[in-house]
Amino acid sequence: MPRYVLLLKDLHKRTWKNHSDYAALSTALEKMQDATKAMNEERKINSNRQKMEELKTKFANPSELQDIGVPDTMLCLLEGPLLIQVRFLKKRN
Repeated sequence: MPRYVLLLKDLHKRTWKNHSDYAALSTALEKMQDATKAMNEERKINSNRQKMEELKTKFANPSELQDIGVPDTMLCLLEGPLLIQVRFLKKRN
């Protein structure tokens, strides 16, 4: 679909504004961009869902693991190093 967006953008850019098809072309471009954006968002959600399922299998008893209580559409994963800072407080005499 991204290819179609690129083709429509190019065609839109090269079409005269007073051409009879210009308005329909503008609408088609906008709808194709919206559809592509929705498709990409759905891919991200499905990818995160799959990663969460893979993570669940790494626990000792995945069947006992409860849902984390986040709606499927809101799954977010952060990957990378984890920095933990520990601060020691001085005891007052």
